[in-house]
Amino acid sequence: MQMTPAQECKSYGIKSLTVAAELTGWSTKALGEWHKSNPQRFRIIMQGLAIELGQDEEFVRVSEQSKIELIRAELQHLYDEDECGGSDGFLGVHKALSIIDRISKE
Repeated sequence: MQMTPAQECKSYGIKSLTVAAELTGWSTKALGEWHKSNPQRFRIIMQGLAIELGQDEEFVRVSEQSKIELIRAELQHLYDEDECGGSDGFLGVHKALSIIDRISKE
């Protein structure tokens, strides 16, 4: 399922597509059209805005799916190494892994 322009904008930590339009000087319509016709341009614009707004550069440049995979790998490491902080932590990490697995399959 492809994200809408507004959803993708928010995934970069930008409050809304309207805010992105105000910051770039392009209309929301233009940004929305680029999201469809030139997704690479749209991503580059969102990445640049996110970095300008103080988001971590490395995290911004990683796709949403890759972010999920990075989080999953870290949780799996905690689970495997028994570094969950007791039974409550273990159950929490296990539940988080289950949720991430479900999200990844959607």
